[in-house]
Amino acid sequence: EELGIKAEIYGRNKHYYSIYKKMKYQQRDLDEIFDLTAVRVIVDSVKDCYGVLGAVHTKWKPIPGRFKDYIAMPKPNKYQSLHTTVIGDNGNPFEIQIRTWEMHRVAEYGVAAHWKYKEGVQTADEEVRIAWLRQALEWQQESSDSTEFVETLKMELFSNQVFVFTPKGDVKELPAGSTPLDFAFKVHTNVGIRCVGAKVNGRIVTLDHVLKNGDIVEILTNKSSKGPSADWLKIARTNSARTKIRQFLNKQERDQLSERDKEKAQREKEKAHELELQRQQIAVERKESEEASLLDKKGHKHTAGTKGVSVKGVEDLYVRFARCCNPVPGDAIIGYTTKGRGVSIHRKDCVNMLNLPPDEMPRLIDVSWAETDQPMYFDAAIQIIADDRKGLVADISKICEDMDVNINGLNIKSKSDGILYMEIILAITSTSDILKLESRFRQVKNVSNVFRSNT
Repeated sequence: EELGIKAEIYGRNKHYYSIYKKMKYQQRDLDEIFDLTAVRVIVDSVKDCYGVLGAVHTKWKPIPGRFKDYIAMPKPNKYQSLHTTVIGDNGNPFEIQIRTWEMHRVAEYGVAAHWKYKEGVQTADEEVRIAWLRQALEWQQESSDSTEFVETLKMELFSNQVFVFTPKGDVKELPAGSTPLDFAFKVHTNVGIRCVGAKVNGRIVTLDHVLKNGDIVEILTNKSSKGPSADWLKIARTNSARTKIRQFLNKQERDQLSERDKEKAQREKEKAHELELQRQQIAVERKESEEASLLDKKGHKHTAGTKGVSVKGVEDLYVRFARCCNPVPGDAIIGYTTKGRGVSIHRKDCVNMLNLPPDEMPRLIDVSWAETDQPMYFDAAIQIIADDRKGLVADISKICEDMDVNINGLNIKSKSDGILYMEIILAITSTSDILKLESRFRQVKNVSNVFRSNT
């Protein structure tokens, strides 16, 4: 009415039995039938037919490959009409047929049915047309109404491209043979990366499903998806989708290599730090040995009892605790008989004892912790590795203060990469104190590792 076109408009919903017959004879699924709902518009002139078509395509988006202009190019049986299928407001497709009253009469009453007998057959070409007409009449007998008959006669448009729709009706152009993965990356890279499944025309399909003209595609995504796998390169058909998949896989591989490199560098730094501490301990050990030799020359004696250790079968023997491993009550210990310096007490897991040359093994003797009435305090070295920050040392010291543990020594080194290495010497009574302190230190912000070195 707004365009000044006089028209008669009516529609119908396809009957269940007609749908069944079409699915059976044409071997189609329900989602491949686009004329479940159809509208016919009959006007006075050819000009008005195209005017109505323009109005329809302005209001609704047409489905590519579903438009046929049988007015400009009539069928061999003289059938004329405009056919188009569009996406309705509710997202469902429906068909519209537009024709003049004269075209409508030809379509309804079939003037071509008696054409052969009225005009006669003159050429082989005309005979071919008659044969086609016989086939068309057979299709007409199998169809329940004229709309189904017309749909049966339509031919698919073959091309190198397919046009598919988003659920909102947006058109996406893809190469023939494309899959839902290609569609997903066509919509957006993030949609493709997070894709976990797809629906085509409301039905769940596999990611390698081949899309056809007019399909309505919905991509299912998940934010927690791990992303594309190498198998996706075999499914995607477009260069664009494959490129984006490769970019994701390459970045993922680079990130994994980078993480492994960081872990390797961290282990090497910790190992270097341990070696550096070991060299310091060796220097301290040498100095203590020299001091002990001087004391022995001066006639000083140290008994095992005064050190809290009993040496099996020996009394009044000078003993000292090795600074390389700092044994404390609760540790499994072993004695090592030195030359002129009494017995050195080590932890059994001390690296120096584990790597002792075979010819020095006879120097090892059994020792044990002596029972004492008064608490005795022993030096224990704990290593702390952390990302350096303001107040870190103060937090460590506060824990020692809260647990009433004295700090007898502190060695701190901060590297250029922001990693802080701390060796803290604490006065404790047993290994249980060490376990408690280590647990508390691990809870401090930025601390990445806490351990008691075995050398």
